[in-house]
Amino acid sequence: MKGTNQTWGQLILNNGGNAGAATPLLESTQSFDSLIIEGRANLVVPTNEVLTLVPTVLVLGTNAQMSIAGQLLCEGRPGGQFTQVQVANGSTMTLGLGGQIASVDLQVFSGGSVVVNATNALMAGQVEVLTNGTLLLNAPVSFPTVHIATNGGGSCSSGQSSLALTVSGDLTVDAGGAVSVYGLGYGAGAGPGGGGSCLDGTGGGHGGQGSGGFCGDYGGGTYGSLTE
Repeated sequence: MKGTNQTWGQLILNNGGNAGAATPLLESTQSFDSLIIEGRANLVVPTNEVLTLVPTVLVLGTNAQMSIAGQLLCEGRPGGQFTQVQVANGSTMTLGLGGQIASVDLQVFSGGSVVVNATNALMAGQVEVLTNGTLLLNAPVSFPTVHIATNGGGSCSSGQSSLALTVSGDLTVDAGGAVSVYGLGYGAGAGPGGGGSCLDGTGGGHGGQGSGGFCGDYGGGTYGSLTE
């Protein structure tokens, strides 16, 4: 859709409230004056493809999905950096290997989620995980400033071996906010220290060998560093 005052037109995706279907960009480089994702639609920016948007503020509205494995840029801004990215109201932005988006300020709130699966995919001067927002870090990341507000949460997805977050400036966690990996990590019998599958159970290993079970199955092996 293109208005008379627009250069490239408007991209509108609406999946009618049905989850599951994804809409990939079909050309290597595309530009739009505005972007609207709604109705549980999922816009995919594939590897090596570039999507450029005119608005300096990117807003993912209600139940919008965006999966980024290419570049998402702001037209006319240095480095393609947005002034602000907002992910809210049940929306999810997922950044994969090869993905790239930069913003002065990232805000995640009201049921919104940002999932980072690759290092350097998200560049943000300030990260704000506000009320009922979730930031999942499944790869090492670094930000100058991070603010976790009341009922906001920073974590990683289940099955990840670690959460690696570096904050060069201030990390502020308000009362009721959290950076937590409680109940996450490897499941039973999985991971580098996982033991055997004996019904009686075996001990997990880390700095030392895990205990074997009564049935004679092996315990988990050692892994990691003695000094870290």
